[in-house]
Amino acid sequence: MYVDEYKNESIKKHNLNIDENTHGYYYTIPYFVVIDNTTTKYLLNVASDCMHDIFINDKYLKDSMYVIDNNKLCSTTMVSWIKNNEIKETGITVPQYEENESFRILNKFELFNDKFNYKCGFTDQFFMGATDKLKNIDYNVDENISNIIYHGPDHGGNCFERRMVGFHIKYNNYNFTYKGNQYYIHDGHYY
Repeated sequence: MYVDEYKNESIKKHNLNIDENTHGYYYTIPYFVVIDNTTTKYLLNVASDCMHDIFINDKYLKDSMYVIDNNKLCSTTMVSWIKNNEIKETGITVPQYEENESFRILNKFELFNDKFNYKCGFTDQFFMGATDKLKNIDYNVDENISNIIYHGPDHGGNCFERRMVGFHIKYNNYNFTYKGNQYYIHDGHYY
């Protein structure tokens, strides 16, 4: 599948106001083309710069399918991007830290789940979602909403990642991060 062959359909379907001459275009359009043309029930995205050191197993996949299907607050799931899933100085896991920070900033209540941390943040590096849910998300939330907690690259513009954060904030939806010791490493950076 070539993105250029399907891009116009995705731009029109999602009413994407995106300029092909910007970096944000390249951080965005491939995700929409893949989502729009996926026919499987679930989509597991692993970015090419995250494949060199990754550990997931069937338990994560099964738990993700269950929570995606049965929890209306869940848009996507992911695993931690840090080996051992921990910040050394505080002893708190990175996903828990981010969850606490985003809830503090957004003045939201804290949600609990035995297997996942809830967070409004999102990364396009690694995620799993139900294809039907991903096809029907409002991706046109005002950028200023996502900017409240979004810490992605500025050169990405109003990219897919930023649009997912905006959707989570506006619609009280969440990216669920798995609590287990499973992980992926982006560009080989270890904390």
